[in-house]
Amino acid sequence: MESSVSKTAEKVIIVGAGTSGLALAHNLKRRNILPRIFDKGEVVAETWRRRYKQLRLNTYRRHSELPGLLLPRSVGVFASRD
Repeated sequence: MESSVSKTAEKVIIVGAGTSGLALAHNLKRRNILPRIFDKGEVVAETWRRRYKQLRLNTYRRHSELPGLLLPRSVGVFASRD
């Protein structure tokens, strides 16, 4: 007996384009699932860019990277907001 389950594409919505949302989107794309990402900011990293100019992450560069997006050495030990 054959299955009557249809083979449809997964539909995934991610609310929030912060670190977790972007990491989830990356991992879904690796599984051929293309999510839609919604964030209240109108541009990439809007919340981060609204902080004071001298702001830096307080975690070492390698611990601050996103999956699939390595931070270059040129950002220094602690990445700045830009």
